Amino acid sequence: MRTIGSTRMWVVGATLLFGVGVARANDPFDTWAARYVAAWTLSGVAYGADVFVAAADVIYTSPDGVCWTRRALAPPPLNGLNGVAYGNGRFVAVAEGAAYVSTNGTAWQRSADLPVDRLPVIQRIAFGGGTFLAVGQEPNPPPGSGGHWLVMTSPDGITWSRHPGPTDTGESHYLNAAAYGNGLYVVGGWSGLPALQGLMLISTDLTTWAPVTGFPVSVVNGITYGNGKFVAVGSAIATSSDGVEWTKREAGLPGGLSAVTFGAEQFVAVGDGGLLLSSTDGVEWRQHTTSVDGFLGVTYGNGSFIAVGGFYTALPRGVAVQSGGRPQVCLEALGFGPVWAPGFRVVLTAEGGAYRLQSSPLLPAISWTA
Repeated sequence: MRTIGSTRMWVVGATLLFGVGVARANDPFDTWAARYVAAWTLSGVAYGADVFVAAADVIYTSPDGVCWTRRALAPPPLNGLNGVAYGNGRFVAVAEGAAYVSTNGTAWQRSADLPVDRLPVIQRIAFGGGTFLAVGQEPNPPPGSGGHWLVMTSPDGITWSRHPGPTDTGESHYLNAAAYGNGLYVVGGWSGLPALQGLMLISTDLTTWAPVTGFPVSVVNGITYGNGKFVAVGSAIATSSDGVEWTKREAGLPGGLSAVTFGAEQFVAVGDGGLLLSSTDGVEWRQHTTSVDGFLGVTYGNGSFIAVGGFYTALPRGVAVQSGGRPQVCLEALGFGPVWAPGFRVVLTAEGGAYRLQSSPLLPAISWTA
């Protein structure tokens, strides 16, 4: 296939962003291009208000999935962010015992502490039916051990309602995924005692939660809804048209799956070992591989899928992988250095990481030092 070179340039305030690449392939799932984002693994990603927002140690934003900008949080989360979602004209990112809210992805406000008696572990957040759903678990009250599942809901990310699970079952419950579709809220995870088994709960009013019996997957890490069906991923893949009856679709995967999304009439699931799967119906899946060590989140927006995760060995770093992407670099102009270090400074970001370049006043203008 013939490709045509392309060049793009963005100017934002005093920041110059410059990208160079080749044209997209006909099938966007044939190519996946990795973009370096941060030194911290990315845990989740969402799209809204014409911007991608990724969760990590803080927030990172991008208008196109190529060039990413760090956004500070005050105070920053102690152990990083666990997820981000968009709805009702705002982004909401969650961490342990805290939530952050933004209408544009740039300026963020920390909400009041979430209404829990003990420090919760908030694993994921989703939006649907006009409501944000934050799911996780919190410790059982003394002298009990283990933990029970926890669902928290909010219309705006600031005011939260708490919906805890039972605390006296002798089991440990973990919620790790949430979705909404066809008037039904669905949350999922697993139960660790007495034996590992999948946990799926459904509700129509966010108050009464009913467990799904006979759920066929042992671990649930992600749920989405599209084309009239729910798709859950984790240790395997399961689908359901009503949230009650589930069918196991894909087992024996080379690694576990961590997240799934729906967009452009496609389901896309991501997970360990750089695993990427795509499907039009949730039943038959195509596998795509990348060099990334693992993915924790995926979303669709602006005509492409963005999967986020990172490299855990050699040079740890967080990356975003874009469907139909092309090799590109970003140049950010930082301006002239101080008197004691003269020269014009530029940061170059590529798949391998970020590199700071500075011109030397003692060399010709075309010479640069790193």
